[in-house]
Amino acid sequence: MVGEVMNPPEPKPAKKKHHPQKTTAQKDNSVYQPEGVTLFEDFSNGEEGGLNHFLALLADSLPTDRTVNIAYYGDSFIEGDILTADLREMLQTRYGGGGPGWVEPGPNFGSFRPTVNVSWSNVSEHAVVNRGFIPALQGPSQRYYLLSRYAAFTAKASSKYEHAAQWQRMHLFLRSQVPSSVMFGPSQDRMTVKPILPSDAVQTFVLNGSSRSVTCGFGESPSNIQLLGITLDAAKGIALDNFSMRGIPGHSLAYMPLNTMQQIARYRPYDLVILHFGLNAVGAKSSQAEAEAYIGKMKQAITHMREACPGASFLIVSVSDRDQRSAQGIHTIPQVKQLVALQRAMAQQLHVGFFNLFEAMGGEGSMADFVNRGEANKDYTHLNFKGGKRLAELYYKAILAGVENYKRRMDAEEGDDE
Repeated sequence: MVGEVMNPPEPKPAKKKHHPQKTTAQKDNSVYQPEGVTLFEDFSNGEEGGLNHFLALLADSLPTDRTVNIAYYGDSFIEGDILTADLREMLQTRYGGGGPGWVEPGPNFGSFRPTVNVSWSNVSEHAVVNRGFIPALQGPSQRYYLLSRYAAFTAKASSKYEHAAQWQRMHLFLRSQVPSSVMFGPSQDRMTVKPILPSDAVQTFVLNGSSRSVTCGFGESPSNIQLLGITLDAAKGIALDNFSMRGIPGHSLAYMPLNTMQQIARYRPYDLVILHFGLNAVGAKSSQAEAEAYIGKMKQAITHMREACPGASFLIVSVSDRDQRSAQGIHTIPQVKQLVALQRAMAQQLHVGFFNLFEAMGGEGSMADFVNRGEANKDYTHLNFKGGKRLAELYYKAILAGVENYKRRMDAEEGDDE
């Protein structure tokens, strides 16, 4: 049986152990660092915004009444679920969970995903990179979708990833200033009709039950509806949302509507927010002043996102290696290393986590190595899915090492209290 509920009560916070938040220094020999793994750096001193919240959920017992939610924001480097598809699969294999996470219900640059197949009709995308975009209408993916007569969309599971191939719960997020209705169900012959109430607030519709497909349809006059997206997940375990947008530098996140994020957080509170930008911020001719101006805008965006996702852990991911041809061969663009240093300093100043992806993937000239192995495109900038899987493994090992080091730190601090 499949049940559906409209706007259920706000879920209770996840129960977890409460560890003391001391800043006891670690001895070098107490740090667990597997060979070849670049560790996360945490500049929070145990305060909110650092990695402790997320690591504690994985180190202790995961919530039983909700998923542990990860929002991964990035540009074309992760478009189409590159990297995130494999990272999601690895985390769900270890910690449980299922489904592809957040799904865009209409056309967009990242509409091709190996983790889910989406079809739609009479649905138009409005993204932050488009003219006429209204920031106040956007959802967490920096998009909203407008509908015309008899609009509909269907999401079907893909068999390419085991854990994405089935889910137990769908959340549909939308907003409407006029009364309307929506039909949804696991198939066209098992649809339920629900009223949409006139409201400025985000409305959420829930479809419970194990499924590999979901269809949503609207009636004759849905023109006042702003569709934000759907989530497809298990009831517990890990959920990872890919929020990629081609061509953006990232500072547009400063205009994310706080009320929208807070309303969605009733059903999907984010435990870890990953911010992975930089490819569109600097180029071979960028100056130091331009890079510093970009960092200034990103500080504003990250500060705003921390307000939008209170209590979440934040992880700034450095720009990846980016190479170019020269008379001397293929080399890293000098501005990349400059930006990595600025991004790390930004994480320090904002007291959040940092992951040096440039170093993790091999440092200078590493993108050329990815190309030579058939793991990246010959623009020496973007990964393919094979390369995405390699980087996902580096992420996964860094997360596991972070969990182990969190346990060691907590054990040492509890021992100091005895």
